[in-house]
This record gives sequence, structure tokens and C-alpha cells, in this order.
Amino acid sequence: MMSLRNGMLAAVGAVGVIAGLVWGAERIGTQPTKTTDFRIDTKVYVGDEQQPNNSITTLFRGGVVYDFMTSPERVAIYDPQRRRFILLDPEHRTKVEIGEQQLTRYAAHIRKWAARQDDALLKFLSDPKFEESFDKASGELKLAAKLYSYSVSTEQPTETAALEEYRRFTDWYARLNSATNPGAMPPTGRLELNRALSKHQVIPKSVQLTVRRPGVRGGRPMTIRTVHRTIWYLASSDLSRIEKANDQLAAFTAVPLKDFVAAAEQDRRPAGAKKLATSLRK
Repeated sequence: MMSLRNGMLAAVGAVGVIAGLVWGAERIGTQPTKTTDFRIDTKVYVGDEQQPNNSITTLFRGGVVYDFMTSPERVAIYDPQRRRFILLDPEHRTKVEIGEQQLTRYAAHIRKWAARQDDALLKFLSDPKFEESFDKASGELKLAAKLYSYSVSTEQPTETAALEEYRRFTDWYARLNSATNPGAMPPTGRLELNRALSKHQVIPKSVQLTVRRPGVRGGRPMTIRTVHRTIWYLASSDLSRIEKANDQLAAFTAVPLKDFVAAAEQDRRPAGAKKLATSLRK
């Protein structure tokens, strides 16, 4: 059975992990096309929790996107010119590459798989249809459906050139999350939200996803909320962080998918469980 919590975290945009292709030796550079440098800080809240479940910093620099997650510590680098993500695991000093073609194939596979399931939520996400509403005055965007709904507070970007960059990254990021988080749901819901944001030329300040799954949690809805703060420049500390990620990119060891995923799953466990698992392996 698919984990509802993990699936929802992926649906709102928490970074996942995967491994697979052989990594090339070249470093990532800036893009020659016109781009905008900016930063998005994200906090993820589960249900009624007052403390964030995770914190993520996303840096857009010269067309390349650097996404830093705190729990567990991971870095996802999206290079649209080379049509790939590279994921870094600083604790284990490993890296892995995932191409857009891989993500496209997986998204098609999981969509077909979901359509064949008896689970009503999975079947809905194989081809979701939402009732969409947008209040331009307040910036409130809603995508409503019986089992799966988004409620979004939005704003118009200071730099309009960022809209295309944001849409491209979040589309591929949704596919990455779906492919790399065990138990994640198909990316179709988030892709529909990205389409609506792009249509209305806005970016989110907060996103709340509500899932109602009959027979799970006594039928009570589950919510995941993300809060976003966009800063339309990069500080010197941001540039230093990017440089460190590029150094790690050159130095870390490429590993197979199963090893990268296994390490990530181990890091997600509570400290006591990790200690026990380590002792059992000795």
C-alpha cells in the first residue's frame, strides 16, 4: 500500500532521492540564455504541526537550479541545458544523475499503473480533473476535487522572466519526487497545479494539499502545507553555497540507484532506529 504521508510530501514538492545513470566528469556552468537569479525558501508542515517537517532552499542561478533540503541533507541540481538532475548526498559523499527521459518514462509508467488500481485516489490521479477557480484580487487559487484538492495563496513575481524558469523546474521536480520517493503518488496533481499557476502568471506563497482517502485514517482528511518566501536576488552566502555544491559535484562518487535510495531511506529513520539498524549489520 502506498504511504499517504510520503505521497503527499512528494506532491507538494519535498525533494526525493534516486540513482542510476553514470555521471560525467564536467562541472555545471551557467546558461547562455537570458535568466533571472532568485531564491525560494520553503517550509513544509504536516497536518496541524506547528514546527516544519522540512526546510528547503532553492537557488536559481544562471539557468541552473540548486535545491537544498535539510532533513535528510540532500542537494538536487537541475541543469535544463543538459536535461538532467544530479542528486548529492553530502553525508555519504555520493551522487547520481537522472535524465529527463528517465523521468518521463517513469511518469508514464506510474500513470498507467495508477489507472489499473482499485484504489479510488490512485485511479483519480491517473487522469485528474479539477474544478479550478482563481480570484485575481486576492490571488487565491483553488483546484478542487472530492479526493484531492489544492488551496494556494499566490503573488505576481517581481521578475516576470522567472515564470518560465519556475514552471520548467517545478514540472520536472514533480516528476523527480514521484520517481524517487518510495510510496509517492503520480505527479499529475502537481503538474496540473503548475499549469494553473503558469496560466495565471503567478507563483505560490503557500500551498495546501488536502487528501481524502476512504478507509485510510478513518476517512479523516490529511493535509500538507508548504510556505514559500521568494527573494529576487542571491546573497554572497547563496553563491558560496552554490560553489560548494559544484565542488561536491566534482568530488563525490557516483553510485547505483539501489545504494543511493537505501542510504536515503536509512537517513530518514529516527536516530534510534538508525543506530539499531547499524548494529544489526555488524
